[in-house]
Amino acid sequence: MDEFAEERAAAGMPAVPVELHRVPFFLEPWYVNQPDDFWETHYTRQTRKFGSVEAFERVKLAHRLMPRAAEAGLDVEGWSDENLDNRRQSSTLRAHRLIRWLDQTLGWQKAEEAYAHLHDAHFVRQKLLNDTEVLVGAAVAAGADADAAADFLRGEEQASTIMELTHCVHEMGIQSIPMLLIGGHLTVSGAAGKDEVLMGLRRAATSSPPSRGRRFADLRARSHAGEDFAHQGE
Repeated sequence: MDEFAEERAAAGMPAVPVELHRVPFFLEPWYVNQPDDFWETHYTRQTRKFGSVEAFERVKLAHRLMPRAAEAGLDVEGWSDENLDNRRQSSTLRAHRLIRWLDQTLGWQKAEEAYAHLHDAHFVRQKLLNDTEVLVGAAVAAGADADAAADFLRGEEQASTIMELTHCVHEMGIQSIPMLLIGGHLTVSGAAGKDEVLMGLRRAATSSPPSRGRRFADLRARSHAGEDFAHQGE
């Protein structure tokens, strides 16, 4: 966002601090209640979601995912419409648990390294995000001990907190991702391009609406402080 930073500097406005806070979100909450070996292809899920193969194809065309990826400089072997359609979808609860565990034990930077590893495994190599080998591999790539990561994944630690965090996100009215909020207010919803995000940032910077606080940061801080997050169901 160099263009936006330059505009703020020219107007004598202070720099905007940026913090990264990952909050769990389930695209398909019902996956959590399925057997461990359950999975379906992304194409199957999206066809069901949009009602038909034709409707899904129209959505893909409108999203312009591949052209936009090229515009952003994304050049990764295996990044293709075919691989994206055929990637296998499963419950992501264990992946969320792992990322949170790494965040708390090794720090958010290492958790982000694991997240990037899982991103490549799922989107490029079509791996399942509840597969123990894949998850332990991501943890090891981030510097965690393989046995410690495997032991953690065998338990249920963090599961109730993850479920409650997703419940809180839904209570905010967030039903899809990506979602950009500034000052606790919805700014941009959906897979927006750079120009739309930039417009949202400009609007937020100039309108100065009453702040609702740092909603994701506050939610993350509550959970890290050890507050009692009881599973309320989905």
